[in-house]
Amino acid sequence: WTRLGDHGAVPFEEARAEALKAANSAMQLDDSLAEVHLAMAEVHLQNWNWPAVEAEAQKALNANPGSVQVHSFYSNTLRHLGRTSESIAAAKRALDLDPFSPFAHEGLGDSYLSSRQYELAIQEYQRAIEINPNQAMSHDSLGWCYVYLRMYKKGMEEIIKSDGDGS
Repeated sequence: WTRLGDHGAVPFEEARAEALKAANSAMQLDDSLAEVHLAMAEVHLQNWNWPAVEAEAQKALNANPGSVQVHSFYSNTLRHLGRTSESIAAAKRALDLDPFSPFAHEGLGDSYLSSRQYELAIQEYQRAIEINPNQAMSHDSLGWCYVYLRMYKKGMEEIIKSDGDGS
């Protein structure tokens, strides 16, 4: 439901209400699952309730410390909270769990990008693209790393690749 609202498929308020209802139902069925806590974290994210987002992400980590998805979500949460060194550590843990995940490489790249470690971010985005050449967000973020390093032509080439049709 949160994604439907994010993409405008249903009105945002409707999506948020349905997401909350679904997350609460899941919580009542089995609150021991990491996915349930991630769903609730997504609902809290829609409300910009960062303490609750982090608390649910922590519960998800406790429920399934071996989940790439959970560590990636937690890393992204920490990144948005400005806790970049913690974000990098969580992203590295996700990558340790699945070194072939383009999304885990992209997540580590995002953490490096947020900490302005552009060269390291570039390496991770390139790895993500090697694994999945159609990883649109990796192309976009890679492009912005080049722009921040004043490599404008190279940056625009990557950003253009991110729209899917190269135009």
